[in-house]
Amino acid sequence: MHPVAQLIHARLRGEKDNFKLAVVAEDSGMKWVVLAGMGSRLEAHGLNVEICGGASGGGGIMLYFAHQHLVEGALILSHLTPAGFSPRKRKKFINIWRFFAGGLVQDMDSLIDYVMTDLIPAKWHAFQNLSRTFFVTATYKNGTEIVHYMNGTDAEMAKRFAKNTMRIPGFSGHISAHEYWDGGFSNGLPIGPALASGATHVLALRCCEGRQHWADRWLLTPYIRLRLPKIGQLMRRRGQQKLAILKTYEQDPRVQILTPHGHDVHSVTSNEKELFLGLLHGWNYLGRALQLPPLPYPALWQPTMVRLGLAEGAEFA
Repeated sequence: MHPVAQLIHARLRGEKDNFKLAVVAEDSGMKWVVLAGMGSRLEAHGLNVEICGGASGGGGIMLYFAHQHLVEGALILSHLTPAGFSPRKRKKFINIWRFFAGGLVQDMDSLIDYVMTDLIPAKWHAFQNLSRTFFVTATYKNGTEIVHYMNGTDAEMAKRFAKNTMRIPGFSGHISAHEYWDGGFSNGLPIGPALASGATHVLALRCCEGRQHWADRWLLTPYIRLRLPKIGQLMRRRGQQKLAILKTYEQDPRVQILTPHGHDVHSVTSNEKELFLGLLHGWNYLGRALQLPPLPYPALWQPTMVRLGLAEGAEFA
């Protein structure tokens, strides 16, 4: 068993230690639901961690994990679909077609200021007194990495940092309008910042690769390469950096990297059932990967599972 998994098992047995355990989540697009399932499983087992953080969508779901609030926070997925996301008369959180009409693909302001504030609050005020270390990564406009530590921040600053880590230039903000961009462009799997924050053990959560949406592959990507070459360059560099991070830490005994397979989630999907299946997949995968005891799906998830026809035969994992 990996040393990180050993520490997790020891803590779940109630053993005391002098280590510092970190959980970090990678950048993900809408595949964040898989990360949310894995994080929710850790939370449901009552695992205590000293450090947590993430990049982009992974940073977004860790906002809830930081306060042990992810089991409920994961349900924001139902508010990102056409049926559930309606602030400011927008039909859904992600809409590729808005891009070609001169608008923004992602309605980031409504996500943070409405869904994560009014519908399922991310406890923004509680970051001021948060005991565990929490950070998200962002990318400065010149391409350098920024680590936003959110401990001690007020609600407005915390929201600003959350938007920074998830804001993709040209998708959720005009290129010239902001200084900070998506954390995935400079560090999409923030293992290094966790170690620099004092972690002795790091559990790194990755999401399944997922399919590329046809409109993303055949329309959006070619358009970006032709019309927004700087963004295209950042996206290509993003993949290269991720490979370098994996190569650096894959043999490091301090770091356990979990990469689930077996369930496809479109990176820009707004299908609620597909998103919820990704959530359940993450929950199930983490239990198997860390050899944790069976645990029922959270009661908070059951009404949505019943509505989507997912409850029968899916009680334990």
